[in-house]
Amino acid sequence: MVTLIRENLSAFTVSGKDEWQKIAKVMARFANMPEPEYREDREYVKSVKATAFFDASRYEVKPIDTERIPRLFSERGLSDGTVKALAPFLSLIRDRQNGKFDGYNIGFPYTNGHSNVPQGYEIRGYGGYKSKAAGTDSSSSAWVADLSGGNPYIVKSVFFCESAFDAMAFYQVNRAQLGTDIALVSLGGTFSDRQITGVMERFPDARAYDCFDNDLAGQKTVETIAMLFTGKVNNEAYRYDGYKDLNDYLRGKRR
Repeated sequence: MVTLIRENLSAFTVSGKDEWQKIAKVMARFANMPEPEYREDREYVKSVKATAFFDASRYEVKPIDTERIPRLFSERGLSDGTVKALAPFLSLIRDRQNGKFDGYNIGFPYTNGHSNVPQGYEIRGYGGYKSKAAGTDSSSSAWVADLSGGNPYIVKSVFFCESAFDAMAFYQVNRAQLGTDIALVSLGGTFSDRQITGVMERFPDARAYDCFDNDLAGQKTVETIAMLFTGKVNNEAYRYDGYKDLNDYLRGKRR
């Protein structure tokens, strides 16, 4: 049965970090049992909600050294050229209160359009680690890479993605067709209407494009964006020739 489900996994409207999580959810449905929850997802949500306000002093933050690019990017299939192009919007971040890990992770600063002062960070590390800085504002802030050079009025296209790594992958795959009149956006897995509308208010002459995985979670997000911007959304949900998502596409890992 597992083999049958695996071979036809795209026919089921389930979401998960990998195909085995999706298979487990499909089997739970067939057995009329609750869908399984995964510890890393609970930890991710808990990290977002545990603190009400973002305390910047808790974190040590420094820019990416483009001469010593962390290996994590290449492990995700992201080239040095992509990292260098987006380096102004990337950081290295260390949680001073984390006694179990004294190193740096990749930080994607969240801003709200009113200033360039970070309102939190989307965080990614080795071994699939993902989190957000405690107290990160996910209701009205997002990771926004404005490639216009700071002139929001010339931005014509805003590409919404589920995560910052997804946004970087989208940029790398489509860089030859993309100019500098664009903005890449990560909603960080959790999003609100105000987070989306706030981003678009920064770029009054831009059109919104969704770049979410073509799974249930991605489809729901697309519907939300479409309702908020009727007539101003183009569906660019990506699924590259049998690959699960863009990062798998870059790493050559087929479903």
